[in-house]
Amino acid sequence: MTIIVHHLNQSRSHRILWLLEELEVAYEIKEYKRNGETMMAPPELKMVHPLGKSPVLENTETNEIIAESGAIVEVPPPHQPTTPIAQCDIHTCLLSLLRKRGFS
Repeated sequence: MTIIVHHLNQSRSHRILWLLEELEVAYEIKEYKRNGETMMAPPELKMVHPLGKSPVLENTETNEIIAESGAIVEVPPPHQPTTPIAQCDIHTCLLSLLRKRGFS
């Protein structure tokens, strides 16, 4: 299975990259850069998500595409298909994980 993270600079994509690293899930990154003047997503990202939002997680095996970091963390990781990554508010989960790692 191939997981592709469609990553837009200066977005919440970093949360998902960090989470996948912590879970030791293999993934590929497809990077997109914002327009320097307008800060809008490039047209290429709009081919993946009609509003040009990021992060977008793409499973090439099942052709599933999931957008928004809050929705992505509720999806079960590939190595534990019946257990969601998080069953709480995204901000609470991320804060809890950061505190576990020594950040305050």
